[in-house]
Order: sequence, then C-alpha cells, then structure tokens
Amino acid sequence: MKLSVVIPNYNGRDLLAANLKKVIAESKGAEIIVVDDASEDDSILFIQKNFPRIKLIAKEKNSGFSSSVNLAVRKACGDLIVLLNSDVYPKKNYLLPLLPYFDDKNVFAVGMLQESYENGRIVFRGRGLGKFKRGFMTHRYGEIDKKDTLWVSGGAGIFRKLIWDKLGGMRTIYDPFYWEDIDLSWRAKEH
Repeated sequence: MKLSVVIPNYNGRDLLAANLKKVIAESKGAEIIVVDDASEDDSILFIQKNFPRIKLIAKEKNSGFSSSVNLAVRKACGDLIVLLNSDVYPKKNYLLPLLPYFDDKNVFAVGMLQESYENGRIVFRGRGLGKFKRGFMTHRYGEIDKKDTLWVSGGAGIFRKLIWDKLGGMRTIYDPFYWEDIDLSWRAKEH
C-alpha cells in the first residue's frame, strides 16, 4: 500500500524545522505533503529551500484545518493517509505496528498513541470513548491499553483514502477546527 503523510500548517515554521526531518526519516517511501493555510510567517520559503522533495500546497486564503486537510487528501496519491499535526513527530518505526491493521479491508482508521508533555509530565492519549446523552454525543478519554476507539485523531492517525473519499472527508462546517461543541464537564470529574 502506498502512503501519503499530510501535515497541515499555519505559521508553524519553527515546528516544521523541529519535526520534518524526523517525519521524513521515519516515513521512508511515503509521499510527504505539507498544506500551508496561508501562513504569515516564512513557512513556505522554509519548506521550498530546505525540503524541495516535499509536495507543498500553498493556499492563498486561510480557511482552517478541515479544509486544508481535505485539500491535501484529495491531492494525495497514497492508499493510506497519515495525518500529523505540525507539532507532532513520530517515534522510530512508528508505522510497523500500525500498518498490519489495514490488511483487513474494513478498517477505516488507526489511531496513534500520543505522548503530550503537560505540566512537567507525560500524558498518553489516543483513544476515545463516547455515548449518546439526550440526543448528543458526549465523549471522553479512553484507557490506552485497549484497541478500540470511537474516533481517530486528525493530528495523529492513519486513514484509508478510499473510505475517506466515500465519507467526504472532514466536515468543513467546523473550520477553523474540526471538532464539534462538546460537553467537557466529565474532565473535571476524572482529573
């Protein structure tokens, strides 16, 4: 299966400088696409000068995360799309445990375990749970030692392009972000 790595960017030149080499090194053979959402910094020039092999999509008007990701996925050649935020870099051999899930043609997406540094400690994320409550979906973090999830992060996940295309990509109604208004009151109870 061919892989495309999509990285949305907005004023993230310093993040790209810190992370792109790691993404390229750990995504050997993959098409790397950076979609720049009309940055006001020198992100575009930085990529052109330092990473000429990266496929750069430079938008003239800022429209948000969902629109940017959808544009890049439409132009991607891969069967699988790896979505990484510009502040994310993969660990060594990050694809090895993830790709076998796609041997099952019914698998749409696989999420990645994310290590976030918060208040001087590492917090692991990557699995979500949810339930309907009064006609609305409420969601919360899930234990990371399980293999099922309600959603896969748009900042650290792999998606089957064929199914992505059938679903129509991310909902752009939520630009500049890609999430809906949700009830986060559960966080105060768990933490």
